[in-house]
This record gives sequence, C-alpha cells and structure tokens, in this order.
Amino acid sequence: MNLAPLAALYSMPLPELAELFIKELDQVSIALFGASAAWLSQARTQRMRRWACVFGLLAQPGFFWASWQSGQWGVFLLTAIYAGAWVRGVWVNWLRPQPDAAARA
Repeated sequence: MNLAPLAALYSMPLPELAELFIKELDQVSIALFGASAAWLSQARTQRMRRWACVFGLLAQPGFFWASWQSGQWGVFLLTAIYAGAWVRGVWVNWLRPQPDAAARA
C-alpha cells in the first residue's frame, strides 16, 4: 500500500490543506451526506428513517455543483429530480407528518 499521498497531506501547510478541502468540498459532502442518507433510509425504525431526507438534501448542493462544473447535464437533471424527492421526504416526515395507520386503528 502506497502511503505517500497521505504523508503529503500531513506535511502540507494548513492554508494549502484548507484550500484543498474547499476545492473538494462537493465530493466530501456527497460522500458524507449522500451515504448517510442511503444508510438512514434503510433503518429499522421510522425515527431514524425520517432523517434520510435531511441528509439527502444536505448532499444535493455537492451533486449540483459537481455536475454543473463537469457539464454533466443528465446528472444535473437527475440531481434536480432527487432533490424533489428529498424535499417530499421533508414534507412527509417533518412538516406534515401523518399518524401511523396502526395508531389510527
């Protein structure tokens, strides 16, 4: 395993490291928030599943920026559709939640 790139990060001056992080912020947000949304969407409890849409929305700026910068217009359009689905999740789970069918019976 080649650890030279990792060692280069440790020896990098803080301003350069901060600049690198900002340049890669879209990828970081996609990885952290996107993966968290997918993970939470498969949770066993509704209490945890409802957070998937929040994390999914937090990932969307990274997806929009990355697809815009790379000129991937199909991905950009798909990102808009995903954003709409995550907004619907916020609406259903946070803004206008409905009581469970079991609770109504």
